[in-house]
Amino acid sequence: MRKFKNEKKKVCRIEEVNINTGRVILYYKGGLSTIVHSDLKNVTQDPDIISSINSVHASWLGYYYGKFRTTSETSWSPNKSPGLFLKSNKGIFNILSQDRAGNILYVNKLNNERYLCDPISLLQNEYEIDNFDPSQACYIGILAWYGLSKRQSNFPTKPELRLVR
Repeated sequence: MRKFKNEKKKVCRIEEVNINTGRVILYYKGGLSTIVHSDLKNVTQDPDIISSINSVHASWLGYYYGKFRTTSETSWSPNKSPGLFLKSNKGIFNILSQDRAGNILYVNKLNNERYLCDPISLLQNEYEIDNFDPSQACYIGILAWYGLSKRQSNFPTKPELRLVR
């Protein structure tokens, strides 16, 4: 497994995510190593747990949380309560807003440059994600799954063209 820049500081890592049951296995390292089995919803809504994992793991945790929520609750939307994920801004990058197309506007706090990017592209770019606060990275993961699921639902189920011989 690749080491990330914040890996040494973090005391927790995700061992397993089961989206069928909504369960997560966390491994806490330190003086007394501990394995914790928990509910996916509880883990993503606990700021202490989110801040104790690295941003890349947090983004994938958010992705699987979004996948679990949309498969278990058809009316769920990540935009109903983003405040929990956007409170902390300790990373180099900070989310400013989201446009109507679903793109995320974020700023580099070191040079004040602004960027606009699709959440799916951000999720796939480990360097970018690693520079966000873990809670914001988790939210990006949620938005990436939500955007991906919306795109898939917009694909036509029947062919729109008829083959004529």
